[in-house]
Amino acid sequence: MKKIVIMGAGAIGGVLAQHLALVKNIQIFLYDIAPGRAHGKVLDVGHAIAASKSTYMAPMAGSEDIAQIKDADIIVVTAGMARSAHMTRNDLLQMNLDIFRDIGPVISAYAPRSTIVVVTNPVDTMTWFLQKITGFPKERVMGMAGNLDEARFCYFLAKRLGVSFSAVDARVMGTHNDTMIPLPNYTTINGQPLCECMNEFDIASAVQETRSAGVTITALYQHQSPYFGPASSIYNMLLPMIQNQKTRTTVSAPYKNEDIYIGQSCVIDQTGIVQIETLVLSKTEEQTLQQSIDQLQALHQAVSPTQLLNYKK
Repeated sequence: MKKIVIMGAGAIGGVLAQHLALVKNIQIFLYDIAPGRAHGKVLDVGHAIAASKSTYMAPMAGSEDIAQIKDADIIVVTAGMARSAHMTRNDLLQMNLDIFRDIGPVISAYAPRSTIVVVTNPVDTMTWFLQKITGFPKERVMGMAGNLDEARFCYFLAKRLGVSFSAVDARVMGTHNDTMIPLPNYTTINGQPLCECMNEFDIASAVQETRSAGVTITALYQHQSPYFGPASSIYNMLLPMIQNQKTRTTVSAPYKNEDIYIGQSCVIDQTGIVQIETLVLSKTEEQTLQQSIDQLQALHQAVSPTQLLNYKK
């Protein structure tokens, strides 16, 4: 039985726990620094499952005792400050670095064989940082972003075309921000290339809607960042890892010889990232990708070598 730990029992952690509660052969543990919050989420999720009259619910516990993450197989890190309106993901960096500097060594000590999925924004940089301070193999640390971005691209395309979401196989690449790169040339509708199903203007509009989706939802919520979409996207990543089924998805993964993590199409299973696909990009897409790489490298300069070295054991 696999042990799944959710670090951070906020909105995303709670919805994710509800999704996972019906999955067999796992046990779920929610951790949150706020006294009572994790246990409260466990009770709330349990009541929801009871209301559904389900015949099964995965064993679930919650606590502010971080030692309870011991021997986790998969750790989902949602802990950190959430983005609010008028705040970029990068504005969160320093606040969330402080949180990760505390939890990284604890993960290394209590769950050294775990695979980590990072959700906290700015996700590409936070994934890079957590891999550095845990010292885990790069293939066992990944960021959730591309899966959500692909879901958003799928949503806007399906709505414009009047087709089911299952008809759309969407692809994206790059950072989880406004330089993210939806890939129309790798996207299909019922197996047909997107360009044969939609005109260039509508494709460009769907691309822009996808890039700005997170900002749009946060502005509408005003005091809350998205959580239903992210939780479902994490679940989509975890299920093949739990069931050890090799599955293609887009995650924040180590990019070539660059010292960065960035959204790429990958094959994952219970061991983490098993393959990173090489995609042929257009000249414009290559330029946007390079812009993303430059932004990430500049962002990493805010993290001093001392901050990293202090936590390498």
